[in-house]
Amino acid sequence: MDEPLKVIYNDDKTRRVSLLRDPDPANPRLEYDQVVSVVTVPHPRYHNVDEDGGELADSWMRLLIAYDWDIAVRILQRYVTQLGGVSVLHSPVDGPVSVWYLLPSKIKAEGIPEPLACIQASVLEYEQWAQGDVYGFVVERPVRWTSDEGAVRITWEPCEDDGQLWGLFGRDYALSEAREALQDAAVQNE
Repeated sequence: MDEPLKVIYNDDKTRRVSLLRDPDPANPRLEYDQVVSVVTVPHPRYHNVDEDGGELADSWMRLLIAYDWDIAVRILQRYVTQLGGVSVLHSPVDGPVSVWYLLPSKIKAEGIPEPLACIQASVLEYEQWAQGDVYGFVVERPVRWTSDEGAVRITWEPCEDDGQLWGLFGRDYALSEAREALQDAAVQNE
């Protein structure tokens, strides 16, 4: 196991939780169902955020053929707005430029009360994945070892019961979940 980024102990030191970087985080755009669609400005250095581009993928390709990408982006966003949808232009310092959007049909079908907040959360989740800001934790218990000479040594081993969780996006969220798991493990230990 890699060196933990943070280790937190419960009050009586009968359990601890180690926060670690997820060594193989799942791309949320590929591994999970998504309600927000994304089209990506072509760039030789970056892959498309979404493989299919959603409902407006064909329109997006026609715009890219007819116009420079910056004009195509403005036209697409205006079109989404005219349809009654919501869009966000995401232009990170290091990453693909993309337009994230929700059309009214999806907003209604999924019952999304705040479409802009939904898009922003999807962008954040993708950005965290792309930057490696994905974590996991392991709840551990102390194991006491006594050598033949009588020397005592304590090591920590993972708890046998659901003591780990991976794929947590964002360090603050991962720490919060780790602390909660540590509290649950301490209660179960009583």
